[in-house]
Amino acid sequence: MSRTSQTFLVSALLLAGLPAGAADAATHTFKKVVLTDEFWCEGANYGDFNHDGVMDIVSGPFWYEGPDFKQRHEYRPATATFVRQKSDGTSETLPGFEGALGVKNNYSDDFLTYVYDFNNDGWPDILVIGFPGDAVYWYENPKGAPGPWAKHQMLDSVDNESPTLLDINGDGKPDLICNSHGYFGYATADWNDPVKPWTFHPVTPKGDWAKFTHGIGIGDVNGDGRMDLLEKDGWWEQPASLANDPVWTFHPFPFAPGGAAQMFAYDVNGDGLNDVITCLNPHGYGVVWWEQKRENGAVTFKQHLIVGQDAAGSPHGIHFSQPHSMALADMDGDGLLDIVTGKRFWAHGRDGGDPESHGSPALLYWFQLVRQKDGQVDFVPHLIDDDSGVGTQVVVGNISNAKYPDVVVGNKKGTFLFKHEVKDTHALVPLKTKLPAPAFIGTPKNLSPDLDLEPALREPPPALMLPSDARNIAPAAKISSSDKRVNASDLAKITDGDKEATDEGVALLHKGVQYLQFDFGTPKELFAVVVWHAHDTPKVFRSVIVQAGDDVNFTSNVFTLFNNDRSNSAGLGVGSDRQYVESFRGKTIDAKGVKARYLRCYSAGSTDSAMNEYTEVEIYGRSIN
Repeated sequence: MSRTSQTFLVSALLLAGLPAGAADAATHTFKKVVLTDEFWCEGANYGDFNHDGVMDIVSGPFWYEGPDFKQRHEYRPATATFVRQKSDGTSETLPGFEGALGVKNNYSDDFLTYVYDFNNDGWPDILVIGFPGDAVYWYENPKGAPGPWAKHQMLDSVDNESPTLLDINGDGKPDLICNSHGYFGYATADWNDPVKPWTFHPVTPKGDWAKFTHGIGIGDVNGDGRMDLLEKDGWWEQPASLANDPVWTFHPFPFAPGGAAQMFAYDVNGDGLNDVITCLNPHGYGVVWWEQKRENGAVTFKQHLIVGQDAAGSPHGIHFSQPHSMALADMDGDGLLDIVTGKRFWAHGRDGGDPESHGSPALLYWFQLVRQKDGQVDFVPHLIDDDSGVGTQVVVGNISNAKYPDVVVGNKKGTFLFKHEVKDTHALVPLKTKLPAPAFIGTPKNLSPDLDLEPALREPPPALMLPSDARNIAPAAKISSSDKRVNASDLAKITDGDKEATDEGVALLHKGVQYLQFDFGTPKELFAVVVWHAHDTPKVFRSVIVQAGDDVNFTSNVFTLFNNDRSNSAGLGVGSDRQYVESFRGKTIDAKGVKARYLRCYSAGSTDSAMNEYTEVEIYGRSIN
C-alpha cells in the first residue's frame, strides 16, 4: 500500500504528563508533493530565494519556486545525464544522475545542502556539500539577476558524510562542522570578507578519519555551556579557550561502533542532562537515544532502542534499515523535539550490500517524544510516507505551514515536500462502553511476587478521549484465530456485546501463546481497544499483547499498542507495560490513531488456567478519508 499522506491523532491520554496546553488536540496529515523524480541530490533544503515572501526549495542545481514548486530555476550548471536501456533494446538519455529511474548505482555531486545569507546582503545563499572529500562551495544569490550564481570555495576538502552548519564556538555565526585532512574540527568564516576561503580549526589529533567517515554532531554534553563535538566513538569536550586551536579532551564511548549519521545532544527525559540521539549504523539497523547518567561524577550513558533490526526488537514493532539521516524538530507543538528519520533509498544502489537494499519500502517516519509522569519517555512512531525514504540529509522547517513544520527530502527517488496540514479535533468525547456486572471485589491473594501489577483502582480511571465519529468496528470485522480448533460460533461471542461473567459467554482458545485476529477489510484509523478476558474470578492473563498491522501475516509495519510479556514468551519482544488483574472494566488500550487493516490480541493463559479466555473485544476506529 502506497501512502501519500498519513494521519494520526494526538489523544488526551497520549499527551498525559505534558504541561497543560503544551500541545493542541489535532489531526496532523502530510501531503506529498513530488517536485521531480530525477536524482540530483541526497539533501534538499529551503529558503525564500526570490524575495517574494514565499519559501522555495533547493535541490541539486535547481531551486523550485513556491508555493506550487512547479517552476524551477538553474542556479549552477545542471549537466548530469545517464543512459537508460529500454525494454525494446533501444536506449534513451535522461537528465540527472542514475537513481530510481535507472538500475545502476551512482552518486550525485550534492550530499547535503544548507541555506544561509553568507554575505549579509539580505538574500539567502546556498551551500553545497558535494561528494565526500571534495572541495565545498557556496553560491551567492544574485538578488533576482539572471544567470548562474557566483561560486565561492569554502574549504578545499570536506570529509564525513554528515557535515553540519551550526555555531560551535559561540560567536552567533554558523560554522561548518566536519572532518578535513584527517582531523575532526570546524571551519569559520572571515565575516568581514565572506567570499574568502574559510579557516579550518582541528579539535583532535590527526587520525585515520577519511572522506567516508560516518557520524558527527555537536551539543553541550557536560552542561558547561560550551558545545562539544560528538562522533561515533565518543565526544570531544570543548575547552574554556579556543585560542591557538587546542586539542579538545576526548571521552570515549561507543555511541555507534558501526558508524552514525547526524548526532544530537538533547535532554530527552527532562532530567537536566543532555542525552545523545543517533543511529547505530547508517547502512544497517538501529535508532537509539543514549540516556546520560552520572557515576561518581563521570558522564556515562544507557541505551534506549527506538528502532531495532526487526519488529520484535523494536518498542513499537517498527523497523527499517539504513537510517542515514536524521533531524530533530518540534513536530506537534508540544515544546519537545521529535525525531524525523527513515530509510535511505539505494545507498549503494539497487543491488548494494546493505540490508534490505532492494524490495523494501522507502519509509519516512517521525517519532513523537512523549514524557510520562513517572519519568519514562516514549518515541511514538508516525508514518509520513512509504515511497520516498531519506537521503544523506532530511530537512524539517516551516515552508507551507507557519506553525507546524514540513519535511523536505532529496534522494535517488527524486525531491519531495511533505506539507504538514493540521485539522482541529477539539471535538473529542470520552470513550463510553457498557460495563457488565462485577463478578468479584478486590485483588487475588497469593499471586507470584514476580508479577508487576498495576495498582488496584478504587475509582473508575479517566476516560480515554476519542474523536466524536469513532465507533466500535469490531462487530463488522472478520475474526480468525491462531487456534484452528475454535469454530466460528465461538469466535462470534467475542463481538456479540455480551460481556457478563458467564461460562456460556466465553470463547476458549487452547493453551500456549494464542491470538485473535480482526480484519477490517480496509485500513482504519484506530483509537482504542477494550479487551475483556474471563473476569469471573480475579486472575492475571499472561503475555497480553495487542498489535496493529498492514498485512495479514504481521510481517511489516506492525504497531505494538500494548505488551506486558516480560519474559518474551510470545517472541514479539520484551514488553514494558504492566500486568493487571482482570475485572468487569476490561482493559482499555490507547491505539494512538494508528492506521491498520488488521489487529491482533495475544495471550498465553492466566494465573487461573492454561486456557486463553475471551469474553468481548471492542475496537474503536473510523474510516480513512
